[in-house]
Parts: sequence; structure tokens; C-alpha cells
Amino acid sequence: MKNPSLIIELAGPAGSGKSTITKALSKSNGNIQIGAIPKIRDTRDLPFFVWNMISLIPTFLTIYHNKKQDSFTRRQIVNMAILEGWHRRLRAIHSNDRKVIILDQGPVHILSDLQRFGPKNLTSMIPRWWNNTCQVWAHTLNIVICLDAPDSVLLDRIRSRAKNHGCKHETDEKAISFLNKCRTTQEKTLASMHFNSSGPDVVCLDTSQISLDEATNKILSLLKSHLG
Repeated sequence: MKNPSLIIELAGPAGSGKSTITKALSKSNGNIQIGAIPKIRDTRDLPFFVWNMISLIPTFLTIYHNKKQDSFTRRQIVNMAILEGWHRRLRAIHSNDRKVIILDQGPVHILSDLQRFGPKNLTSMIPRWWNNTCQVWAHTLNIVICLDAPDSVLLDRIRSRAKNHGCKHETDEKAISFLNKCRTTQEKTLASMHFNSSGPDVVCLDTSQISLDEATNKILSLLKSHLG
């Protein structure tokens, strides 16, 4: 069942404007807030991670029995725990509100990251966990706004900002290859979310063609339409 609040994710490759637009939206309206992701280093989130790590034990056992497969990093295991329980936290906190919750680097981003950096055969290694997780988030997210821009624009943004990124100092060829992989894994993730359900609405915006104000206003109009 959908949350009474609107839960949306801004997705897209590095440099597409996710964080900038997220902040602009949260400042534009008091009913729009950024969804706080659980943090492994925050002691207040310790019960969250303990509980969701326990619920992942059957999945970890499946991974263990695939000894010949690539292993998961600690960061990827933490992300799996976040995917396992974050949706319940969002529903519990906001179930009686009509707020808009924006997720920057939300489940679409995390699932896509697992495909990019996790074992090559991730979805076939733990198909039940992958499919269940995608369907849970398909019924949690209302809208996914996919931001993008031409490679040259993205690279210019990545290299000119202070924030570090893995492809910031790479050659154009390697950086563009990474950006394309980001798009491919994101498409696969969204396809998995829509496989057995209607899934979230997907809206695409080219942030090289519109200003920050225009992008913000387009998204605000979309949210207003969904809220009725």
C-alpha cells in the first residue's frame, strides 16, 4: 500500500544535479523534506542495523554457499541492510502526513550501485532478495525523477566542483564509460521495479536544457498534480 505522503527519489549519474535540486526543493516548500538515510556510524541507528542484519541472515547464507562467487564489501552489506528496512522507517514516520519526502541517493541509486560494484552475477546469486527488494521499493516510491545531461556537461560539473568523485581525475574515455554504466544499471533497476507491478512513475529531465529554477518549478508542478 502506498504511503499517504509522496515519496520521490532523484536519480541519475554523478553531476546530473541530484543534490542541488534536492536542496532547492526542500527550501522551496515547508511540506517538502529530505528523507534521512540510516547511518551505520550513528549510535541511534544501531538497533536499525542490528535488526535488518538479522533479517538478512538467510540471504547471507545463500551468499556463503556461493563460495566461488565474488564477495560483498562491508559498505555493500550496510547498503543491503538499508534497503531491507528503510522503507518501514519512512512509512512509520510519515504515515499520517501529506508531506513530500525526497530521497537523494535512495533505493534506485543503492540498487544500481550494487549492480555496478557488487558481484557480476548479483541478481542471479540472490534472485529472491533482489526481486523482493525491488518490489518493496516499487510499492514505496511514488515517483522517480531521472536527471541526466550530455557526458561533456556531466564531466565539466564533476571536475569543476570541490566534491571528490571516482571519475573526477579519470580520462574522458574511462569517465564516460562509467557514466554509461550508471545509466545502464539504473535502467535495469527500474525495469526490475516495474517487472511484477506498476512501480513508481518515472519522469526524465535533461538538466543541461533547463535552469535550476525551471527544474525546481517543473518538479513542484508534478508534485502538486500528484497530491491533487
